[in-house]
Amino acid sequence: MEALGRVLHRIETVSEWSGKLVSWLLPVLIGTVTYDVAMRYLFSAPTKWSYDVSYMLGGTVYVVGLAHILARKENVRVDIFYSRFSARTKSLVDTVFSLVFFFPLVVALFVHSVDQAWASWILRETSQVGWWHPPLYPFKAVLPIALLLLLMQGLATFVRDLLQVFRLRTVSAND
Repeated sequence: MEALGRVLHRIETVSEWSGKLVSWLLPVLIGTVTYDVAMRYLFSAPTKWSYDVSYMLGGTVYVVGLAHILARKENVRVDIFYSRFSARTKSLVDTVFSLVFFFPLVVALFVHSVDQAWASWILRETSQVGWWHPPLYPFKAVLPIALLLLLMQGLATFVRDLLQVFRLRTVSAND
């Protein structure tokens, strides 16, 4: 049980640090958008690169942050009934929903994103939307990495919920 606790803790540590790491992209994103708005409305000289940079930075923060959010249990829930459940019932509900919805969806997205990222790297895909046509393949590689982090964190959360359901020694996130 101790070894399991250490593995779960390591997964959660990776989720925590990946979320903290990409959070440093937020000031860059805010600065990029602020600069573009200032150039557009104060000097009538909009940037040609801000759109591409902002969706790449924003998308990266969003998808890589998902594992961090799941590790902290800060994801959105419908709390009409859930908040009234006992810890064991919450874990049972989370376990069932993980098996029925989370794992099939995340695994399917992961497999598809790996195919898309691989094809993008082979083609050295560039954006056809913006003026400067930045490379898309590094950005497209972020999604399978983020989904792998999410899948690992989902597995750790699932194991913790199973332990709670069967009333085995509760392995807390801080073990």
